[in-house]
Amino acid sequence: MTPKNYLDFINNYKRALATNRSTIQDTVGRLSGGLEKLIQAAVEVDAMQKELSQAKVVVEQATKECNELLEVCRGRGADATAWCWPACQSFVAPPAGPLQPPNPLQAMPSCHNSC
Repeated sequence: MTPKNYLDFINNYKRALATNRSTIQDTVGRLSGGLEKLIQAAVEVDAMQKELSQAKVVVEQATKECNELLEVCRGRGADATAWCWPACQSFVAPPAGPLQPPNPLQAMPSCHNSC
């Protein structure tokens, strides 16, 4: 190997090394950005899971109350409409806070339709 060939070999190696380093840095940047997005999504999902568990408790309680009211309405017979309709109206009033359904009468149709 001649000194000129050896110097060409070293220069070619330096160019290839610089190109590969640039490619690797670009890949690292994309992967880091993706990892940050995944971490952010995990935090948001955790917050939504907590909100969902709180909402489930509210929905279960409302379902239980509506079913109890439905049983009372069924037992009233002829005067069910006179008694149950105002009770249903007060029962399906929108709750305060972030868990408010868009239309309370659509949120609990079994109580609304039976009264």
